[in-house]
Amino acid sequence: MEGVTSVADRSLEELDAVYYDTDDLRLSGSSAVLRRRTGGFDAGWHLKLPLPGDSREEVQAALTDAVPDTLRDLALSRTRGAELTPVVRIRSSREVRELVHIEGGVLAELSIDAVRAQSLRAQGRSAAWREEKLREHGIAHAQWSSKLARVLDEMAPVPAGEQVLAYVREQIRVLTALDPAVRRDRPDSVHRMRVACRRLRSCLRLYRSVLDREVTDAIRGDLKWLAGELGAERDQEVLMKRLTRGVKALPKELVLGPVSARLQAWNVARGSESHQRSLDALGSRRYLALLDSLAALGQQPPLRAKAGKAADKVMAKAVLKEFDRLAQRMAPALDLPPGSGLSGAVWSAVAGG
Repeated sequence: MEGVTSVADRSLEELDAVYYDTDDLRLSGSSAVLRRRTGGFDAGWHLKLPLPGDSREEVQAALTDAVPDTLRDLALSRTRGAELTPVVRIRSSREVRELVHIEGGVLAELSIDAVRAQSLRAQGRSAAWREEKLREHGIAHAQWSSKLARVLDEMAPVPAGEQVLAYVREQIRVLTALDPAVRRDRPDSVHRMRVACRRLRSCLRLYRSVLDREVTDAIRGDLKWLAGELGAERDQEVLMKRLTRGVKALPKELVLGPVSARLQAWNVARGSESHQRSLDALGSRRYLALLDSLAALGQQPPLRAKAGKAADKVMAKAVLKEFDRLAQRMAPALDLPPGSGLSGAVWSAVAGG
């Protein structure tokens, strides 16, 4: 490699990691990882949660014998309350080499792992291999293996059931992934989780010709409940933003005393109460049952006959039907005089109650 002046060897690291999952591997099935690792600079418990794209968020906890409650709660939307047990043990002898530029600085890092893996399940197997990873800027992978594969992928007709399920599964993934963020009170997480609830509800109602409403109506009811429970925290967030903007917009001579400080104190008190309501909802049996129902919906969807027909025809008909329903509700709403609850009428029309 041009500009390389030396190859620097780091000391050998011995890593020992035990990976935990449910009996049916719900964590790995949702691209999440929970492990207890000794050795290396970051020994302890690691929970890796997928983020949009190829990145991950890692949450760490101190080294203990049992799974820390904090990580167990953050994984709850994926495990759905199932027991976490050791499934695989991986021991690695890691050798790291750095390619150093002639003017200083690391150009690339090569890690070579001698890996020994052992299944911790009954009649589990073992394996061993060497693994090399080169980290360097500018490496990318093509989405398609060939131009022909891309053409066939983009031109293939898609059944309505496949199209609807793709959207439903994506919203289920979003809702599940936001659970840890809501528990940790991350900015905008409650709002985004409520949006996922609304989108799922709307999709399940709109495409009743594709998914059997005898199954989906109960799920829609639970999604409405969850969004309502999260609503108290979201309302507090919105109200605080409006009050803060309102105070800042006032002339300075009209703002007497520590108004901002009192506003912050009020928000902390009210915010703690509303956040606890969200936590209570996420820790309830009804929420766990909803997660089970959503998992079953994605894995064993209650498809109807129209699910096998062309997506463009089935979905266009459903959208036009929804537009007609919305137009019928909007007409009387728009005739209402100012101040008589127009926003509520419009929301009822859009959300369908």
